[in-house]
Amino acid sequence: MSGRAARWPMSLLLWATTFGRREAVLKRLEAEFVGWFRHHVTAFPVVHARLTAYLTSTDADVWLITGSPQSLVEQVYRDTLWLPRVNLIASRTARRWGGWVLTLRCLGHEKVVQLEKKIGAPLRLYSGYSDSEQDNPLLGFCQHRWRVTPQGELQQLE
Repeated sequence: MSGRAARWPMSLLLWATTFGRREAVLKRLEAEFVGWFRHHVTAFPVVHARLTAYLTSTDADVWLITGSPQSLVEQVYRDTLWLPRVNLIASRTARRWGGWVLTLRCLGHEKVVQLEKKIGAPLRLYSGYSDSEQDNPLLGFCQHRWRVTPQGELQQLE
């Protein structure tokens, strides 16, 4: 399932939970969540070290491709040194029909589609890191594939 078929169930859920609420209320709730998340997020030293190594390399383009909404990613990581230096592809939301909806759900194969739109096909990627099996379609294009465990360790995938 991809594209609209993958997006609409989650979009309907998002719309149902936000329908009828004023934009100012939704933005306040979003800001509260961002504050809570920033306080509770755990940095993984091994992953951060790899990110830093790629960012200091002169021959690497770094992409952050996430199912999280772009607005949340930008708010949560707004004061990091790395966010302005990565290329971001994320889910997108918009106000429609009295609530918020997903205009792009960046999950699974959709990540492949979105990256191909940015850099062309076929994809040939050096390395990929993910904490989810849903990213396997994208990791399939990587020479080196890594799973980030819940403890922040890296497991190399075949």
